[in-house]
Amino acid sequence: MKYLLIVLFFFISVSITAQNWAVTFNLDNPVSTFYEDSSSDELFFGGSFSHINNETIVGIAKWNGSSISTLGCGVEWDCITPGPVSTLPVNGIIRFSNQIYVIGNFTKAGNKTVNGITYWNGINWENFGTGLKMRDGTHGIGIRLKIINSELYICGVFDSIEGISANSIGKYDGSNWSAVHNFPVIPTDIGAKNRINDIAFYNNELYVCGNLNNLPIGTIFNIVKWDGADWVSVGGGIRGSIVFVNKMLVYNNELIVAGLFSKNDDPNNPGNNIAKWDGNQWSELGEGVDGMIHDMKVYKDTLYVCGAFKHAGGVPADGIAKWDGSKWCGFGTTFDNVVNTLDFYHDTLYIGGGFWTIDGDSISYLAKWIGGNYVDTCGSTTSVDEIANKESTITVHPNPFSDYTTLLLSKPLFKATLLVYDVLGKEVMRQENLTGKEIKISRSGMSQGMYFFKIIDGNTSTGQGKMLIE
Repeated sequence: MKYLLIVLFFFISVSITAQNWAVTFNLDNPVSTFYEDSSSDELFFGGSFSHINNETIVGIAKWNGSSISTLGCGVEWDCITPGPVSTLPVNGIIRFSNQIYVIGNFTKAGNKTVNGITYWNGINWENFGTGLKMRDGTHGIGIRLKIINSELYICGVFDSIEGISANSIGKYDGSNWSAVHNFPVIPTDIGAKNRINDIAFYNNELYVCGNLNNLPIGTIFNIVKWDGADWVSVGGGIRGSIVFVNKMLVYNNELIVAGLFSKNDDPNNPGNNIAKWDGNQWSELGEGVDGMIHDMKVYKDTLYVCGAFKHAGGVPADGIAKWDGSKWCGFGTTFDNVVNTLDFYHDTLYIGGGFWTIDGDSISYLAKWIGGNYVDTCGSTTSVDEIANKESTITVHPNPFSDYTTLLLSKPLFKATLLVYDVLGKEVMRQENLTGKEIKISRSGMSQGMYFFKIIDGNTSTGQGKMLIE
């Protein structure tokens, strides 16, 4: 079953008052991933949305530059039950063996149980037996797909795939799934299961990153590589109590690694939220950025990054920045929430995330850049550590936490609002009319993982930060 949603050309082409960004179409929830498919010349996008331009389109759709079309009924919808139907995201999309593979935190696709992984054969969604599963019988989560040496790799949080034991990483040769070099269980420092966020192939070695720590006696810190005989540390790893390594790619013959880490977390860390590895040692990209990086893309010899940061290389760069090999540049843009993902389609930059406004104008969840080669400011004038320290006015204790934590502020609040978001930018908690210098937060309704908070006092942002639920 296939739906076609025609979008009028003048609607997508007209820039609203945010002069450098344009509305593409309207969604009801965040976008978490893009995939530019050169075979079909289409831009696929996935997320936790259930409606596009008021049509029920769940989790995944594709764009050919003038119209949107669906892949059956998407995920978590059987084409019968009316939406809204899902808040669980699609995290990855890729073409392999001439079929579209999709992973995420979902259980169904069309009328089939798929558990975190499925593929579209052009007519229907298909499953791989039991899909991604945990040992307790619950479904696993797919986070990233990569094609390496003509095999499809998947990583995420799972114990098995199609019944084959695999500790959060597996590969598919087109016929069979298998584990990857017997990747071990590496408990995190908070006792959680392996969470693998990305896979990369660099200098003929396989790299794996995520939230991986074999503390207190081991040497694995969030990134490892297969040296041909064993899984080993990468230059001492990336350390800290609340650290995530989210994404890796090769740029200028070096492995770029990005996520949430800094020299404040550990003085031996190779940079602030982004660093590069040449096969022997780590080094910095300028002073890095001052918040989490969610996604990266290389386009025309330039590295683009997006996430939940405010500065890059010491200059203003809210949510998106680019690195030309020697300096950082910002876009002169202000977002009200996180930018999750970016990609280029027909030489145009597209972004997706949890934002509702860009430069104060209503542009929600997905937008395209129409500002030409414009950048707002470039250079490196102040270290990111200095910026972070000046803006750090809120202490979270305890952090990580299991049941409750407390925000301790340096200045008292008066009728303020606390907003808490998940890593995709979806609001999961709101407290209003807050006063005083302490805010108590319960984990009620929030699962294990990373969250961001923002405090607004009047019309002014008082502060923001991150917290981790065990």
